[in-house]
Amino acid sequence: MSREKHQAAGPPSEPDERGEIDAALANEGLDDELLRQLGHLLEMELVDGSRRARREPLHRRAEAHVVVARLSFEARLSDRAEREAVAALALAPDDEAALGLLAAIHHARGELGAAITLHTEMAARAGGEPSALATLGRLFEASMREESPSARAPHHAPDAPSATGMAELEHAFRVAFGGNLQGALRIVDRVAARARTEARSVYKLAMLERAFLLEQAQDVRGAIATLERLADEPGLASDVERLLCLSLLYEREGTPERIRRALRAVRYAYLVTRRPTLLRRIARLVGKLGHTRLAELFEARYLEVFRRRMHVLSLREAARALPATYLPPEGLSVLPFGHRAVLHLFERIRDRKRPEHRRRAAALLLWAGEAARAEVMYAELARQGEATAVDLLYWADALEATGERARANEERRRGVAAMDRPDAAALARLLGRDDTSAEDARAALGSPERLAEAASALRARRKAHPEDRAAVLALARLSEARGDMEAKRRYEAHARALAEARHAPRPYVLAAAALRRGGEVRGVIHELWVDTRRARRGGGRLDEKDVLGSVAPDLRARAVSLFHAVRAFVRTRYPHRVDPALDDLRFFLRFTKDDEPSSGDSAGLPIAVAFASVMLGLSAPSDVAFSGAVICDAHDVLALGRIGDVDAKIEGAYERRLSRIVLPAQNRDDVTHAERVPRKIAEHMVVFARTLDEALEAVFPELG
Repeated sequence: MSREKHQAAGPPSEPDERGEIDAALANEGLDDELLRQLGHLLEMELVDGSRRARREPLHRRAEAHVVVARLSFEARLSDRAEREAVAALALAPDDEAALGLLAAIHHARGELGAAITLHTEMAARAGGEPSALATLGRLFEASMREESPSARAPHHAPDAPSATGMAELEHAFRVAFGGNLQGALRIVDRVAARARTEARSVYKLAMLERAFLLEQAQDVRGAIATLERLADEPGLASDVERLLCLSLLYEREGTPERIRRALRAVRYAYLVTRRPTLLRRIARLVGKLGHTRLAELFEARYLEVFRRRMHVLSLREAARALPATYLPPEGLSVLPFGHRAVLHLFERIRDRKRPEHRRRAAALLLWAGEAARAEVMYAELARQGEATAVDLLYWADALEATGERARANEERRRGVAAMDRPDAAALARLLGRDDTSAEDARAALGSPERLAEAASALRARRKAHPEDRAAVLALARLSEARGDMEAKRRYEAHARALAEARHAPRPYVLAAAALRRGGEVRGVIHELWVDTRRARRGGGRLDEKDVLGSVAPDLRARAVSLFHAVRAFVRTRYPHRVDPALDDLRFFLRFTKDDEPSSGDSAGLPIAVAFASVMLGLSAPSDVAFSGAVICDAHDVLALGRIGDVDAKIEGAYERRLSRIVLPAQNRDDVTHAERVPRKIAEHMVVFARTLDEALEAVFPELG
């Protein structure tokens, strides 16, 4: 998986942060008061961030578990990551970092139900006042579903004025998107007039909805006037939600004075809420005023916060954790830091004499690909009797990288034997090869109890990573060492099947979706499967009943339409690659996440890619997600249309540690202004496409 490498272009810089802030502000030319306020905000975020980290209420042992869990998650060792996160929660059950990481682990493994349950639990623990914008979001979502009796007759239920107001506001959304804006505004104004004295919260909702409807009708000035009038009401002049909505409208108007007003509003909202995404909004507003360096400082600050929220360790944290936990070479290779940055950190500690510093330096060399130099350092630790079990395992990897396979196996056996408990990654590295034997398992593990413990660790690994052939082969070696020849043959057959399956087309595509819960939006990545079955001659097709899973009727019909469009498309564009038996194949499309109904146009692109990949005999990459509407312009032209919630979808792809997400080119501006996703992350991950053939050629180079 090729992903962005943090600081890949060079060593990590460590400037005087306060001096950099002062220098940037001195050259920006903002008015003195706003300049002073923004400088204080950056400095406060820098200082308070470190204080919050020091105040983290975790026990030291629990915090150590979280660090190892994050490192293991980054290295794609999700079985170990889950074990360490659970251990942290056993010591600190309310730790948000461990809970969030456990949710991310489930998400990465496709266990969406478990991930969503954990996120819901975290939201419930957070508590707090209900958000008017979230409530408005729920009303909007409800208005898009089939009309309810309460919405059809909003004037009923006089004994429940608040509930009636909610039903009327929901109904107003339906009326507006039915093309009757003035009718919708009359409904909203009626609710506002009644609720102004009876239910202040409903009054605020009505005014926010009025501003939203006016904005959608391109009446930005009318929307601004609505929210500015709301400031005349007691307690609402400094209301954060009002100010944030107003700041977006000011930004749309775009004059320097309006941008400054928006900037002051967002700064105040950040001081009240400390919502991290507001740092990116400040960066965008400052950039629009032409103050590039100051905008970069705010963008960099948000990038740090985002990575932490997405469970990414800093380079220093990763370097400190490496000597305590073994990562195989394939795990080291995907850690998100560049070669030069790792070597730069090595140079800073290379001459330190304490054993922990020397083993950290050796691990950094191995990480940077300097195996020969790392081997020398590990050999020195071993000669001095200071090599740990993890050091021996890394030493074995260094020896193997320099061509000393026999010595590498010897040190790896010693390392596995010296571990307090068997580790699945180390066992798979030792026993998961075709040229290893049961004798290697006996030499490294010895007693029946240790052999049984090792088998348990490998079964957990196989459960988390069912395609890991090395873990299955290692289980075969352990079974032979324990005298269970039937299990040995079963695992060897399993390993052979996995080896053969590597060359078979992959029948699923990753779809980026937005899951709405209570007005909040979360990005999730789920699978679409396509299967085929030989039918009678000329009987190849896809019927609505062949679209499986919890699927809304409109999407079910859309999937059938897309099947015919894609079949015509691939025959025209790629006739030399189309399966000759295509007309004789019955297709089946399977949506996962059965407990959440799938709907919406954004599923069009992953559906089209899934059909096209099967029709062309290709495997969609396992580290790329798709989202986009598909528009059939002609039999050979399938265009991609704009979709919503792109920031949540990119965030979901990043949490799942995918390398790319393919989105419609019409969403380029949405990605540029997406507050939840730092610019650097979006630039590395997002691939834009105008048509289906551009999307296919982006992930299937052989089609270009």
